[in-house]
Amino acid sequence: MITTALPPVLPLVSPILGVPFAARSYDPATALSCYGLLRYLYRQHWPQAPLGDHAATDLPAAHLFDEVWYRGDAPQALETVVAPWDVLVIAVSHPPEQLSRNPFADSGKRHLALVVDAIQLVHSRQNIGVCLEPIRRWRPKVVQVMRPRFELFGEQV
Repeated sequence: MITTALPPVLPLVSPILGVPFAARSYDPATALSCYGLLRYLYRQHWPQAPLGDHAATDLPAAHLFDEVWYRGDAPQALETVVAPWDVLVIAVSHPPEQLSRNPFADSGKRHLALVVDAIQLVHSRQNIGVCLEPIRRWRPKVVQVMRPRFELFGEQV
C-alpha cells in the first residue's frame, strides 16, 4: 500500500517530448536513450533513485523493481496490470522467449518504456526521440511489467 501519493507522470514528460534519441544517453539537454529517459524521469521525483548511467552496465538495478506481469506466466490482460511509473520491457530484435527475465540484461534486444497512465506510455525511440504512444500499439511486444520498489527510491510504502 502506498501511503503517499505518487506524482503524475505526464507533467514531467511534457517538457522533454521531442528530445532526440541517442544510445547510452541520459541528458535531456542533448539526447536520451530509453533507459536514460527512465532514469531522468525517476530522478525528477526521487533524486536519490539508485539508477546507474546505463542499463547494460547497471544489472544490479533489477533489485529496484518487482516483476508484476510476464508474458509467459500471466493469464490476465496487460492493461489490467499496468500502473503509472511501471516499466514495460519490450522485445525489439529477438522473440520474447529468447530474453532473460532480468529487465536490464540482453542489451540491444529489449526496449524500455514508462507507463504514463492506463492507456499511454512514454519512451525514447530511434529516429523519433521522446514520445507518447498508446500502450496497445506495443502490447504484442511487451515481455514484462516491472513495478518500482518505491521504498528503495525514498518513497514510503
